Amino acid sequence: SDQALALLVNATREGRSSMGTGDVGIQLASLRIDPTSDCTPSHHDSSKLFQGPASTPAAPVPSIWIRLLALFLSNAMMIASWFAYMSVPAMEDVLTEKFALTPSDFGGLLSVYQLPNFVSAFFSGVLADKFGVYRCNTLYCALVLIGNLITAAGYSSKYVYPLIVGRVLYGLGAEAQSVIQVSI
Repeated sequence: SDQALALLVNATREGRSSMGTGDVGIQLASLRIDPTSDCTPSHHDSSKLFQGPASTPAAPVPSIWIRLLALFLSNAMMIASWFAYMSVPAMEDVLTEKFALTPSDFGGLLSVYQLPNFVSAFFSGVLADKFGVYRCNTLYCALVLIGNLITAAGYSSKYVYPLIVGRVLYGLGAEAQSVIQVSI
């Protein structure tokens, strides 16, 4: 049947040479095969070819275009995140003049990005396992967006505090996003 063929193909891909021993033999024995089914090539259903045992249906594989879109968007997300990270150092002269920052103050403004990373790097993977990668990634993207909007608003402010708050929120989201980006 199609399931037995799929199991044989998967076993061959995994380098298992003897079909009578090990997990493959057990999986073959657990297949539910309909003896009345017609297994001729003209009635072959290729969508069921790689499903494996009947008790564990295979996850659907997205099309190549969906996977390429996901790859493009995840790369664009990381590039945009690093562009936003480098926006504050690029404006060093403007910010130090506008807010009368010393080099030490400006270094502190850059460093507040790293403060939440002590916490977010440890817990972002745990949260992704508990609530799902896509939900957590959406949350982290929202933190990055909100942090950058506050930072951008802080450029036109009279006070440096919006820049600090924006950098902290951005750091909280961006580094957590980098941790779980690998699983996407």
